Amino acid sequence: MNIPCILIPALVGLICGILGYLIGRLTSKGTEATDSKFLTLKSDLDNCRSNSQKLNDKVKALEEDLEICRENNLNLKTKISEEKARENRVQSFTENISFCYL
Repeated sequence: MNIPCILIPALVGLICGILGYLIGRLTSKGTEATDSKFLTLKSDLDNCRSNSQKLNDKVKALEEDLEICRENNLNLKTKISEEKARENRVQSFTENISFCYL
């Protein structure tokens, strides 16, 4: 086997690798634009997370208010039923009294 048959492709591969690396480094010099874009996106992400946390807090507060309203609704229903029962007792009592006087 000839040494040039192995050596030439290895050298070509090495040279192509080095040239590819150098060309990639030269074309990626626009890091300032990338950095400013990154900072803008990071700022937007932080704002979104902050807004999300605020909205989650509002949802939690509204859920607590809803639970309080449900408890108050149940209490009011109980009071209404008690008042209706009391009204029925008073009405039956007045009917009994009026019946006794007749």
